[in-house]
Amino acid sequence: MAWNRKKRLELLPDSQAPADVAEIYSDIRRRLGLSITPTYFQALAIDPAFLRLHWQALCPVVRTKSFWDNAERVRAEAYTALHNYFNIPDFCRNLAEEALPVSSRKELSEVVDHLCSRKAATLLISALQAQAFEGSALHNPSPTLLTTEPPKAPDGQLTLVPEQSVSANTRHVFDEIRRALDLPLLTSDYYALARWPEFLDALWKALRPHIRSFLYSEHRLAIRESAMQSAATMPVLSSLSSQALEDVGIDATRVSTLVHINEVFADVMAANLVAITFAHIALEGGNGRDYDITRVA
Repeated sequence: MAWNRKKRLELLPDSQAPADVAEIYSDIRRRLGLSITPTYFQALAIDPAFLRLHWQALCPVVRTKSFWDNAERVRAEAYTALHNYFNIPDFCRNLAEEALPVSSRKELSEVVDHLCSRKAATLLISALQAQAFEGSALHNPSPTLLTTEPPKAPDGQLTLVPEQSVSANTRHVFDEIRRALDLPLLTSDYYALARWPEFLDALWKALRPHIRSFLYSEHRLAIRESAMQSAATMPVLSSLSSQALEDVGIDATRVSTLVHINEVFADVMAANLVAITFAHIALEGGNGRDYDITRVA
């Protein structure tokens, strides 16, 4: 769903979060194995009361093996689809040493792998929230808590490059990504990749021809549907249904806004999972495919 560009999508960044929201952000990062707060949660935090209810309901779920198995399934299906049908170059061979030094490739590969994994997990969370809003789940299995620790965050702090600090060329790439993918905003994934501007430029040039294809639209939607199908096998978050939220004092207008934000971010995260998975495969050596990506239905 495209966001109404006349309406600004508000975020509550970590630096501006009041103490109670900052505490929730910290727990989200710990439970999901993150070093940065996903933009999705910063958007939900425009309504702190909802964010608190949302995370109270989700926290037991993300501690289950089922959640992480399903997140990995979403990620694997995205990987398989792109590897089988997209034309993905070998960035390790095609990018010159000066553009992507060998010393940087290991760190970049680790960052991309981390972004893929956590993007799939956050997409699954948005699917669980969509399921709750709709009250559409078929059953409510009891979650079994893991005895293991939460996923480990990557070594060191992910570095996000502020848009005002990037080169003119990278800013142009950002603008093209927004327009081509019809995004209301860029998420932290792209600001993390901006540490390697030549790589980001090469990624966009390789991905851009796919964006206009039916194949891309088909797989972007399929990734969202995969997350929804996985969510349907998991516990129902009945406390997050539209009616339940209204019953605790979140009025219908606010609920409608939250439903729309969740829908927008589900589409944004599916688009980003395509892009980051594309980057992951390119860093592995590409797939050597040469399909006609301009085909139509």
